[in-house]
Amino acid sequence: MGEDLQTDRTGTALHTLRNNKLVAVALIVGMTIAALAQFSDSVDKLLVAVKVRPDALSLAREGQRDDVSRQLTAQVWRRLFWARAYLARVGRGAAVPNAEKDEAWHKYIEASADWNSNIMIYILAVDKFYGHAKSIELEGSLQKSLGAMADRLVAVRYPAPNRSEAQQQADIAAAISAIDAANSGFYAFVSGFQPGNR
Repeated sequence: MGEDLQTDRTGTALHTLRNNKLVAVALIVGMTIAALAQFSDSVDKLLVAVKVRPDALSLAREGQRDDVSRQLTAQVWRRLFWARAYLARVGRGAAVPNAEKDEAWHKYIEASADWNSNIMIYILAVDKFYGHAKSIELEGSLQKSLGAMADRLVAVRYPAPNRSEAQQQADIAAAISAIDAANSGFYAFVSGFQPGNR
């Protein structure tokens, strides 16, 4: 008896669904949406297969490359900025309080520490994303230019005893030249990160 009651209810429900136009329209719309979704998915797979559109892995790799490029660029220019800021303050002599000179020096040291703590990551990432020649350039000539810049800045920060005013100005000029050289090298290097130059 319970089975008969359930069969009657199922039959009544099916009969109601068959005769209800709203339900029929909803079913047709649902089936159409499902078919379009399947078609769209197939088109997406086809576009990826024929290399018209990149796949998710390629997009993720592009995102990683862009992140590394941005971080490397920001860190090196932060270091260059604070090197210039320090020299500008020292160059003005007594007109700038020692606390301001010290602040710029400490910011330069922080920027240098950040750069040095990430340099191997940058070398490996540049090798992966831009090729071995670019990583050799970063590890070789560009790192040397930053080292030369640091040496010149240290000579200004910690002068030899009895250094003359002329020698101080010469040390500042040499440090500015070293910063300019590092800046030029990194400018050319980072320009290679642009899509047209890859």
